[in-house]
Amino acid sequence: MTITTDVYDEAGRQDWEPHTHDDHMLVWPERGSVEADVDGRAWLVPPGLGLWIPAGTLHAVRTKPGVRFNCSYFEPDAATGIADGVTMLAIDPAAMALLARVEAGELSVGARARAQQVILDLLAGSAIRGLVIRMPKDPRIEALVEYVFAHPEDSRSVEDWAHSLNVSVRTLSRIFVSGTGTSFARWRTLVRMREAMSLLDDGLAVGAVSQAVGYSAVSAFSAAFRRETGFAPGMYQNGHAVTEMRHKLTA
Repeated sequence: MTITTDVYDEAGRQDWEPHTHDDHMLVWPERGSVEADVDGRAWLVPPGLGLWIPAGTLHAVRTKPGVRFNCSYFEPDAATGIADGVTMLAIDPAAMALLARVEAGELSVGARARAQQVILDLLAGSAIRGLVIRMPKDPRIEALVEYVFAHPEDSRSVEDWAHSLNVSVRTLSRIFVSGTGTSFARWRTLVRMREAMSLLDDGLAVGAVSQAVGYSAVSAFSAAFRRETGFAPGMYQNGHAVTEMRHKLTA
């Protein structure tokens, strides 16, 4: 069994086009969040969590300036029992330390093998619910999807968008339900919460984040954030959310 890790710590924005790997990959940030598009779903991976991407899965990765993150690669035949599909994992600090130690190459063959097995043991059973957004593929709403991701603060209703796109409200609503499994309003809320998590990672105050993603009242933003992520914005920003996730896994 071989586990290797690449470290990325770049000052500028990074953008990797869709590609695949022969090995399973675990993307885990240390500073800032990583955006990943995998199998028609958009993920945001904050520090303390990792995204498990099975071998052969098409994915694209983006980061903002100043993000430091790691990509750990696992041989498919050896890394069994972690996850069958794309999955968010709570990464134990011990697993992070061991991944770094194994990559440093300072261990004997026997010690390396034992450390890698401990890594697999720590990752097994660590799956959690992550914020994932299904991406609609219908070309009639491609411009809408791109615009909402670029401007999550935009508050136009489904009726407004239907008029702009020259389709009926019923048609637009049906496109979203069939393509994402939810309504346009909730899909946009998920996009907003994804951007909010990224801004909170950047250290922006909760009130400023609320306005940046289209909420005039902090209370409404906080309620939406808690509903979609399970945690209050302040709890997430202070790092308590990940700690609580790990506690639930081990309780």
